[in-house]
Amino acid sequence: MTLNARPMPRILAEFVSDDASMAVEFALVAPILIVFVMLTISFGMAYNIQLRLETAAGAAIAYAQKNAVTHASFGTFATGVTKVAQAAANFDSALTVEVDVNNTSDGSAADTPYCVDGTPPVWRAMSDASASCGNNVTAGQFVTVKLSTTANSFLPTAGVVGSVIPLSETITARMPQ
Repeated sequence: MTLNARPMPRILAEFVSDDASMAVEFALVAPILIVFVMLTISFGMAYNIQLRLETAAGAAIAYAQKNAVTHASFGTFATGVTKVAQAAANFDSALTVEVDVNNTSDGSAADTPYCVDGTPPVWRAMSDASASCGNNVTAGQFVTVKLSTTANSFLPTAGVVGSVIPLSETITARMPQ
């Protein structure tokens, strides 16, 4: 039996012959596009977590500035700041909160006025709260809140970009007198 094939119209022949090359091109490009989309989603989620960290740190500092702290009350103060930060962040994953008063994590320097200068900060103990730090700033009490957590990437990246992205936010604020 002989098939009498009619010649295809020229336009149809263009599409038929390109199908195979389009499939190969798609097979080559699709994995790259999928990885790009997954990385975009991962970094978008990490950015969202970073914004929530910033908001939580701001809320914790606002709480700290409304509540006085001494060396004796540091434990209660730090617990309150931690609870406010955790509530504001509203994370499913673990949130680490560090509270320092005048650059000490145990509050031992809470009753001593300090000056903070520069980046990174240089801490100087002063004799009294009216001591000048320079630039129209007087010595005072400073609270630092550092929040940290991690964001997980969608991709098992084999060390290229890491599957866990560490995120942190630190705010140091002068306490009102």
